[in-house]
Amino acid sequence: MAAGADDTSLSDRHRGEVTTTLRIPRAETFGRLAIASVASAVLVVGYLTATLGQQVDPIKDPVSDYEFHGAGGPLFVAAVLLLMSGGVAVIVAMGHAGLPRSRAVRVFFGLWCAGLSLVAVFPASRSAVDPTASGEIHRFGGAVYLTCLPIACWLLARSLRGNPQWTEAATRIRRFAVAGAATAAAFGASEFAQWPALGLLERFALGSELALVVVLALAAQRATIGGSIYSGHAEFIVKRAVTSGPPETLDLVPFKPVGPELSSTGKAGPPAAVPTPGAVVAAQRSMANAPRGT
Repeated sequence: MAAGADDTSLSDRHRGEVTTTLRIPRAETFGRLAIASVASAVLVVGYLTATLGQQVDPIKDPVSDYEFHGAGGPLFVAAVLLLMSGGVAVIVAMGHAGLPRSRAVRVFFGLWCAGLSLVAVFPASRSAVDPTASGEIHRFGGAVYLTCLPIACWLLARSLRGNPQWTEAATRIRRFAVAGAATAAAFGASEFAQWPALGLLERFALGSELALVVVLALAAQRATIGGSIYSGHAEFIVKRAVTSGPPETLDLVPFKPVGPELSSTGKAGPPAAVPTPGAVVAAQRSMANAPRGT
């Protein structure tokens, strides 16, 4: 087999003999880290709810009231920092997975992290009728982070909806962004109207924030798995030469996206990918040297 053969002949001759696993390990790692951080934050808040249930009513009292009761203070701050670390991890994962993000999306994600920082650093007021400067900063930070993440995710979903690779992720992100905005708005209204279920509404809003982080992490992880050597779903592929024994895993090869091609179902799929010249030579040599199964 000539080393100068084009990518089309490689596709035609070895279709069915070359399978691929699309992986971006760093996106997977940071996606898992984000989910683990969110799960840890949930466990901390769950522990506070179980141990301080008599002091802090989860229906009426805000989550920040835990910090006024013994070990609740450092544990509350730890939960906020875990959520923030999960957010940072998911931002890194999205970057490695290649999710297109506009400047506005980056700004709102940054504001979300800044709001969480204010909530962690400045304690809330002990009483709504006796507000403190720290408490007002805490309240402002809460309004910022509860608002900015749904906006960032809504803008992200809009930027992804025109890309076939991210259609499903865009729909999922948009739905959770709407839920996050609705619960945040309900909690904000309860603060001004002094509704008795203020604490419950805040917990719904927080749950929506946590769910959004998980949805983003899963989108980044799923972008790294599946597809074909010519499907263009990721920057890297792992070539596997089919032999009579277990497939031999070869090196990671960068691919460049080109025009659309037909999928196995006969429908037009996402943009195809053509290997770089070095990748073609490497694949051709490995396939030429691979023993054929019976």
